[in-house]
Amino acid sequence: MLLLSRDYATKRRAFGKFLVEHSLHMRTLAELELETRGCMVLALELTALLGREECGQATNEEIHLLRLFTPVAKLYTAKKAMSVMSEGLESFGGQGYIEDTGLPTLFRDAQVISIYNII
Repeated sequence: MLLLSRDYATKRRAFGKFLVEHSLHMRTLAELELETRGCMVLALELTALLGREECGQATNEEIHLLRLFTPVAKLYTAKKAMSVMSEGLESFGGQGYIEDTGLPTLFRDAQVISIYNII
């Protein structure tokens, strides 16, 4: 969604300027990028812990951290994905809600992640 939003911002004009030239719009996209990258770093850190555990190199503390943070990270990243997708959808204005664009499908796919992770 972020890549699509950034690309759209270079093509769509509003108030006489491209969206990419509006500082508030770009700030919103930057915040979404930050949230997305933060979730990626969290996932990669947990993956590294899992790798150490599977190789038998993890300490007891690392094993406990992995068991504690895995379900929390799943829920946190699922909720953040929903937030990012919602804001990203809004960045397209009215076109974000048109089914033919495929964007609402991306939004619904993100929404179901938190539902499946709770079960």
